[in-house]
Amino acid sequence: MEGPPKNEKVEKKKVLEMLRDRGPQDSETMEAVFQWTQQQEALAVQDGTSRGHILFEIERADLYVAISDIEGALECLDDARLQAQQENFLDLYDQIVRKMNEIEAS
Repeated sequence: MEGPPKNEKVEKKKVLEMLRDRGPQDSETMEAVFQWTQQQEALAVQDGTSRGHILFEIERADLYVAISDIEGALECLDDARLQAQQENFLDLYDQIVRKMNEIEAS
């Protein structure tokens, strides 16, 4: 099975499945991760606000969890949490704290 075509939208669900099933060493999986990341970063830039970047970091943390890199997920979320706090996005801050607590509890 090949990775997704270059211009095709890569679904996060598919990337997570590939990471869980094949691991990060698989070249097709990493190509899908790279494409998903590029697409999400482009959306964050297109959004033009720091909120978009924070949302991207929240989503990206799930990729770390999929490969059991809990430390990486928490670092990603901690950066997003600090930015949400600085930008006074209390809804995102609360969402991030809940997600961090869920990850730490599992």
